[in-house]
Amino acid sequence: MEQHAGREDVADTEAALQAALTQYYGALIDQVGHIAAASTLMSLFALTDEKDKATAARTVLTHRAR
Repeated sequence: MEQHAGREDVADTEAALQAALTQYYGALIDQVGHIAAASTLMSLFALTDEKDKATAARTVLTHRAR
């Protein structure tokens, strides 16, 4: 099911980024915990445009624990 949902997101660049970040962020939390994962993810977007920073921040703020 996740692969199918991912294909639906590809048409919308922001949705594709959100889907990828959500998956990455969840795996990062599993490895280093929520606080370090949030810092790491936001650091990756420090030099990007505001729209991408907002997508990364939304990922951190709305992530649901597994």
